[in-house]
Amino acid sequence: MNKKLNPNPFNKKIRGLEYYNKLQIFAEQELDNRFEDLALFIRNVITEQNDKNNLKTLAYELRKYDLLLLVPVDKNFPNRLSITFKIECCTQIYNSKNSKSITIEKFLSAPIIQWENELYTLQNFVFAIAYSGSIHWQPESKSNEPDLSKLYDNVICEIPETSLRLTHDIARCLVAAYKEIFEKFNGCNNGYSDIMSRQPMVANNGQLIKDGYGNITCFFNHSYLQIPIREQANYGIRICLELQMQNTIQQGFIATFKYQ
Repeated sequence: MNKKLNPNPFNKKIRGLEYYNKLQIFAEQELDNRFEDLALFIRNVITEQNDKNNLKTLAYELRKYDLLLLVPVDKNFPNRLSITFKIECCTQIYNSKNSKSITIEKFLSAPIIQWENELYTLQNFVFAIAYSGSIHWQPESKSNEPDLSKLYDNVICEIPETSLRLTHDIARCLVAAYKEIFEKFNGCNNGYSDIMSRQPMVANNGQLIKDGYGNITCFFNHSYLQIPIREQANYGIRICLELQMQNTIQQGFIATFKYQ
């Protein structure tokens, strides 16, 4: 008797969500034999966004809603330390307590390794592992890109403990970055931010923030929330806001709104 497929396991959006779930397990359990989960997530969820003709991927869904994506990294990322005579490496990428946020593009292109006089990016590091046994796809041959086989043989295999720790660090960063967005796509459309640094202030210097009438209020300073709104025919969207000035603004903006 044939098993009924529900949902379709070949659907690229469903597979993208599954890649995230596997990446979360890889990071939380610190597995040492699931490197392909990290490479598959970057390849299918992030880098496929460059393919504007592919409308069936999760990457297309993320780009369609134009959601803001910031990756939390260690405050000193991507500072490199000398590991051996020939190798310099960024030894800590993820830091839950002392972090800064950068774009996914800066995250993937950060030069985290130097071997002799060659610099390798974070994406180079992940794909060097993928090309060398985890996933059997052929890297594109480009004259301006470094030789990833040299990176694997001369760096990754030479410092295996550091390399393994970096794979888990990278996975933790991506899990944290995509957490809020994936929860939205899994059905949680509540208008609040799950990330502490993105939430509005309710207190300042130990005192509750109040408006001009003395009522307790919130102060939105570098904070935001995101809601992916699904398209429905003959339906519109109404956004109601009440803003109050704390002080006279001489220049600049009091708020920025972006919608599509």
